[in-house]
Amino acid sequence: MTHKDAELASALDEFAALLADGADPISQDRYEQVASTRLLLGQALTADPARTVRLADRVLSLLALEASTTGQLVGPLVAAIGRQAVLAALISRASEGSWERRANACRAAYWVAVWTDPAAHRTLFAMHRSDPERLKRLIAETRERDRTAVDPLAGRWPHLWLAAAVCFTACDDPDVRRAVETAFPLEHPDHLPQAAPVLAEARRIAERDPQTYGRLLNGSTGYGAAIRGS
Repeated sequence: MTHKDAELASALDEFAALLADGADPISQDRYEQVASTRLLLGQALTADPARTVRLADRVLSLLALEASTTGQLVGPLVAAIGRQAVLAALISRASEGSWERRANACRAAYWVAVWTDPAAHRTLFAMHRSDPERLKRLIAETRERDRTAVDPLAGRWPHLWLAAAVCFTACDDPDVRRAVETAFPLEHPDHLPQAAPVLAEARRIAERDPQTYGRLLNGSTGYGAAIRGS
């Protein structure tokens, strides 16, 4: 590990300690500290993809410690090691540990689903920045191609769906259920066979509270299914 690696590793570990310290998560000071630290770490990871590869395990561990409300840590990780590797690691973390950490791993997978390679947009911008209308049209066309293309992660999403559905049904904490509700679809032809009883229970829970779980019931959920990059 280089000196710069060690510096960033230490910063990641300090952020992990901040997330795990049990302080009031909704105080303004803590919110600003977490948000600013996450932003700086994301910038550091983006700036050096090779270093991000070397520290990938540390970053992945962070993703299970907080509900990922931004892609600031997921994006540079995906750019460095690829969507397949990140999703596989998140599926593993969504299947072990506390329910809260499992739910956090599921939520982080959202940013894998919607991630697009920023390099492609930078290239378009460099070529067409003098023609804003053309640039806007080409970006829209690129996003549409991405949205309709065959998803190379199609075989992995059902494993994430099962982990999320298990969280939803096995843990009655409303925060955990809300965190994973959008991660899995109730119905999809690619569901794993062993998911059937878990999905049936998830439907029963949702039907008892349709106001809360309306999206799950109306078929607009599921990373890699209804929710894909665009």
